[in-house]
Amino acid sequence: MSLVRALRCVALLVLVGVIASLAAVHADAGSQCGSVPFVSVPSAYGINTCVGNNKAGLLKIAAASPLKCSIFTLMKIPRSKPLLDLHDMIKQMIDCPWYMSARFHRYMTGMGDKEMNAFCADLSNLVLPCADALLPSLIDMIHEDTQCCSQLSDLLDMLYLVVPAGIDHKAFLLNDILNSVNSFFCSRRDDTKQTCGRSMFSQLIAMHTEEDFVIFGSMLLPFLTIAPGQECRAMTGLPYNNSASSTMQMARTIDYSCCVHQIRPLFTAVTQMFESALALTPAEFLNGVVDFPSTSSAKFVDSVAATAQCQFQTKCSNPAFIIKPQPREVRSAPGVARKNILPDDVKCTRVERCDTAGTVCSEVCQYGTADLTSDWMKQTLKFQRALAESGPLCLAQVPATHNSAITLADGYGNRDQLINRQLNPRKATSIMQTNNHLLSVVDQLNLGVRFVEIDTHLFLGDFRTGHCGTIGSKTVDTLFYTVMAQLVDYGEVHWSPPLLGCFPSLSGIRADEQMKTKTAMHQIRQWLDKPANKDEFVFVYLDTGAEIGFQNFEGLNSIIREAFVDLIVPADILDSLDDREWRNASIDSLKKDGYRVVVLANRHTGVAYNLDRFCGGHVLLDTKLIDSSPDAFGRIGETAIYGSDYFVRSYQSRLRYISINQNGGLSRELPDFLTPTNIAKYVRWNVNLVAADMLDGASMRGFVWSWAENEPSTSANATTFINADGRWRTSATLPREHKACWHGSDLDWIVIPYTTECPRNSTASFPRDAYQNTLLLRAIQKAEISHPVVIDAPTIKS
Repeated sequence: MSLVRALRCVALLVLVGVIASLAAVHADAGSQCGSVPFVSVPSAYGINTCVGNNKAGLLKIAAASPLKCSIFTLMKIPRSKPLLDLHDMIKQMIDCPWYMSARFHRYMTGMGDKEMNAFCADLSNLVLPCADALLPSLIDMIHEDTQCCSQLSDLLDMLYLVVPAGIDHKAFLLNDILNSVNSFFCSRRDDTKQTCGRSMFSQLIAMHTEEDFVIFGSMLLPFLTIAPGQECRAMTGLPYNNSASSTMQMARTIDYSCCVHQIRPLFTAVTQMFESALALTPAEFLNGVVDFPSTSSAKFVDSVAATAQCQFQTKCSNPAFIIKPQPREVRSAPGVARKNILPDDVKCTRVERCDTAGTVCSEVCQYGTADLTSDWMKQTLKFQRALAESGPLCLAQVPATHNSAITLADGYGNRDQLINRQLNPRKATSIMQTNNHLLSVVDQLNLGVRFVEIDTHLFLGDFRTGHCGTIGSKTVDTLFYTVMAQLVDYGEVHWSPPLLGCFPSLSGIRADEQMKTKTAMHQIRQWLDKPANKDEFVFVYLDTGAEIGFQNFEGLNSIIREAFVDLIVPADILDSLDDREWRNASIDSLKKDGYRVVVLANRHTGVAYNLDRFCGGHVLLDTKLIDSSPDAFGRIGETAIYGSDYFVRSYQSRLRYISINQNGGLSRELPDFLTPTNIAKYVRWNVNLVAADMLDGASMRGFVWSWAENEPSTSANATTFINADGRWRTSATLPREHKACWHGSDLDWIVIPYTTECPRNSTASFPRDAYQNTLLLRAIQKAEISHPVVIDAPTIKS
């Protein structure tokens, strides 16, 4: 939503509320949020429901400031021709981004002295007085009504993403944005008697034709390329050295003179917004995008800040209306818990993890110190791993995590606390969470995870872990190609839209602090090299970004080879298993040949095997089906379980950007997460990879399907039973009345009297995986047997 459109919506919101209040002050009984009689109210962003529930409040707000912003003033805002023209121009630029520079040039051409004066008059006489009088109360009203104004409230919450920490967003909107926009366009030079907006526009259209004008290169880039010490001369239109040019070539921009002092507040606000959201300045971002010649000292710089010391013969006067300063400091919302609460059921050494500046810190588990508090759970998970590794590879259930390396322990999400402490604690869906885990990859392995996913992207000259991807916006894509066309003159450009979120970072961490893929690989190798883990086998899945092409594979392969050397299962061995449809393959057979790591990736890199070919394919099972049972054909939804045609994985990301889900859409609905209370529901069907976010000891308990707590006992001559809860217990005293016989070809259990021989083609056995355990429990229930049943299970080896 553009600023102009937002202002028009504010005016409409109050106008409609006033009219509705005069028409009826009672809510429609058929609508929980009330209604607006006699008036057609826009439904966009829930304006209609917000107005319907707050008619009296809107009337009160409007009546509070009749002198600054009367009903007649409000009625003029939606009809203002200068504002409508600006709105139409912005809409056309968004609708047709390829022509945004040409469209803006035409807009500047049409903004003569008369048109700019009219625009500034409407800003000073209509927009700013009404914003000053109404906006703070409107924002408070919207935030208070979290139900009927929920969509508008969610939009307002998004401001916290860009408003600097500790600054009230109402003050930032009114003083830093609206006042700065007004100052940018409507301050007036004493030499030409023109507004700064008109002066800038007239010089730009004189310097550039519509064909060669580019918003980024012609207007913005000069403020990022003036060599230090030359800012003042550059602002008078004199030549300056281009700081981003390897040869320091000369450049020039228009004569801003005193207008630069009027423009600087808006540039400063935009820079603060950029830095607040992305933890770096625009100049730092561009320096990471362009690969300057190695022998050059060229770089982009923040030229605007240095202009504060400039003195010009020309003097500028402020616009006619300036919004009074608002209280800037904001207190943390009461009752907000610290974001970095460490997990339950995990013991570790607690330390502080800070950003490189040392200004933002979180309490985390020190690397490698997290452990399960229960020895029984460790032994049981190890027992189940041994069963999985001895069975068919493609039926192996492997405890997994999603986005395993995006952890608070590594700094991801550290800065989220700056935003969360300002959000409304009554809105459970309004939260900033940019880390998938609290515990490091090493600690996840310590807890029993054996399938880790390392998000791998190429930025800042290296392979790194980050969460990013294209948002599917043609406007963003067009802006990228437009900007790239300007930047290629300075060096090779190493950036594309799919890197949004990684660089610049939206993960609560500076882009250059994000973990290198090499580091993650070596952490896993060091864990494997520990004597206690000498028999462990690990799957490493590299979720590679779209920016990693064939030409980058060798660099990635070198990292993998250097970390794991000869522990990796070679691609040709996996190809041969694929040729025979993975028959007779098991983790144990790979371990016997000396291999301990399978490396998978989105594409076959030559070392990392294609995930979509491993075990015949890779299918995702949606967590929204977690309460479902397989149908008569053994399917949950469209996914066949307990088959060897493909590997099945289920995960649900915990990432959330205040009101936006990880897919980039505004949403008040939280998805079905994998939690300690429901993980077992997918484990029971032997889903190969139940990949949880925010893994902790309680989550690992959900992977236990065999032994009951503190079992098996060490009693002599003890027999193993499966109880009505599906868990195994040993006893030397319980009567042995029934036993379980397994018919493997039919995937069927037969429960018979203990002294009876098992039927033909079946044997006395025990469940070797969670699905077999579930089938046995169902067979016992079907036979209406209420006492424990004997299973021929081995005991745990310490």
